[in-house]
Amino acid sequence: MDSFKCRICGGNKYTSLFQWNVPLAAAVTEQIEKSKKYPIEPVICFKCGHVQLKETLDVDMYSDYLYTASFARGFQQYIKSLADDIDSMKIETNGKKRIIEIGSSNGYFLKQMQIRGWDVLGFEPAETFSSLANQNDIYTQKMYFGDTASLKAVENWGEPNVVIMRHVLEHLDNPNAMIESISHILSSGYLIIEVPYLAKEVAEKQFYAFYHEHLSYFSVNILKRLLNKYGFKIIDIKENSLGGGSITICAYIGKFTHQNSPVIAAYLESEKKICSIENILNFTAETTEQIHRIRKRVEQERQLGNKVAVWGVGQRGVSLLNICELTNADLSYAIDVNRNYWLKYVPGVNIQIVPPSYLDNHFVDVIIILSTGYADEIIAQNNNYIARGGHFLKLIDSKGESEI
Repeated sequence: MDSFKCRICGGNKYTSLFQWNVPLAAAVTEQIEKSKKYPIEPVICFKCGHVQLKETLDVDMYSDYLYTASFARGFQQYIKSLADDIDSMKIETNGKKRIIEIGSSNGYFLKQMQIRGWDVLGFEPAETFSSLANQNDIYTQKMYFGDTASLKAVENWGEPNVVIMRHVLEHLDNPNAMIESISHILSSGYLIIEVPYLAKEVAEKQFYAFYHEHLSYFSVNILKRLLNKYGFKIIDIKENSLGGGSITICAYIGKFTHQNSPVIAAYLESEKKICSIENILNFTAETTEQIHRIRKRVEQERQLGNKVAVWGVGQRGVSLLNICELTNADLSYAIDVNRNYWLKYVPGVNIQIVPPSYLDNHFVDVIIILSTGYADEIIAQNNNYIARGGHFLKLIDSKGESEI
């Protein structure tokens, strides 16, 4: 008997978008091996339109989690800009500026807030990242947020003015429980949520945006529904290119004196078409052709005698390589700036991951950029490679179109 229940509205009617068997996208391996693969089935709820994975894996994905974007220069610049924006917000502090980050990773963002005079508290379940943050004097609790122990930790620390979750909500099996828990610690203040943006994924036909670690794929409409349920009101929305295209939602709880940004209505209106069930199903119907086109381009380059590599094996990159079945027999190596990944292997396809400097002495003719949000930065930093006759191909360019 089908036990599906929508994570947002509780509805039980849905239609399937894809069905694949792929490894965990962040589970890089120490050596060439046959990675375990798990079924994945994104679906769309007929009642509210929320896109989500049908099933949740009973697997601990985060105790040894090594993925972080904090080594990318573009990411670092973005985080500093975000910290400036938050620091300049009109906040009633009563003498204390306090911010909590849920899923704080290695503390890079909280360090920026600390530099700007804020008291900071992070919640991070991954041992590697929480330990590193504490070593850098960023107060971090090694735990998931939402249970009794975490709420007690906040009570002992003090009520925050701001709570932020960057690329966390999409990982949760119960987003309702998370927002409800935050409403208990934030009686009057801001909640900032950053998630990959479903409309961007659909418009750019990002079939590779679906992987086990992400259980939900959010639109503004769905976020508004979720936040309103617990007393939060969206007051602003900003978009950025990180994670294949993301949105940052600023919501407020308490006595409301803010004026809504006019962009909110514009987002909601545009989503009526782009995030409609009909349009999403049209997008999924084109996936087989896209997969074939990517594989064919790699095969054509190799037939010409060209060596091909990829740049960027974050979760989207790993997902794409596995869905397209591009292995170490097709690609020479994978470049990534995440030093936690260096000299390890992409799960499922056994492509070795190397630092950017590896390119200096191991020339390849073509590099396909899978880190779509950093494509221009990558090209600008590698003029020497281009001068030597190397060629970059963007999976997605600045206009949302593919060069493959």
